[in-house]
Amino acid sequence: MSTSRLTAFLLVAACALSGAVPSAASARTYVPNCGTTYYLDFKPSYWSGGCTGGALNVNKLRWRHYGNRTAKATGQAALRRPCGTNPTCPEAGLYRASARLYMSRPSSCRNGEAGGARFFSRITVRVRYRADNPFGYRAGWKRYRSRVRAYEGTCEYSP
Repeated sequence: MSTSRLTAFLLVAACALSGAVPSAASARTYVPNCGTTYYLDFKPSYWSGGCTGGALNVNKLRWRHYGNRTAKATGQAALRRPCGTNPTCPEAGLYRASARLYMSRPSSCRNGEAGGARFFSRITVRVRYRADNPFGYRAGWKRYRSRVRAYEGTCEYSP
């Protein structure tokens, strides 16, 4: 192979490889936090179903698998204990339990800062309740499922 052909081949190969790097980075699939696509995050350390006092929250996430189509993590669920007038909700505290998080069904954003990004639209959380839990649930695993849609296709990255 002549020097000019080798140079041309290497130039074409370098261009092809440099074009692949940005597309691989943009192929990430993000976690919709707070139950919305306005808080997209990549491999966050926590997940919340609503970012409110009564929402299901999973802290201390350890990602067992994180791919473009599915993601699995384990962590600690933090659920507000039952409350009313005595104790008030802030006084009631949190019930903590083992949790498993599974995310799937990537969907795409059309608008916003994260327009074109992909996010997991199906979230399944399993919480392992102990026999002494304050909710009256049987001891064992209880499953919660949720679906996330991009409101008017708009997505933003988590601050």
